[in-house]
Amino acid sequence: MRDLLDAALARFPVIARTEGVSYLVLMAATILHRAGGADLVAVPGFVHGVLFLVFAALVVALHLRHRWGLVLTVSLLAASFIPFGAFWAERRVATELDGRS
Repeated sequence: MRDLLDAALARFPVIARTEGVSYLVLMAATILHRAGGADLVAVPGFVHGVLFLVFAALVVALHLRHRWGLVLTVSLLAASFIPFGAFWAERRVATELDGRS
């Protein structure tokens, strides 16, 4: 089980970037829909929702594994609500993990 968790945590950068891109795609689909275009929000919305849940679970797992402070963990989770925030979160996690090596 520990190996499975380690493998999932190692994929955090990919998940964070993918979640960030899915958020931008969802925003673009929403803007197009509001501008009178086709309703393309359902699929990107579902994909983004799943990716967000995986991202949040990995942030919590990283918090528990590395005993990060609550401020850092909440900052990482809050960043996913801001456009381009997941990209910042990915870099912040990389910096934090490099500092603990």
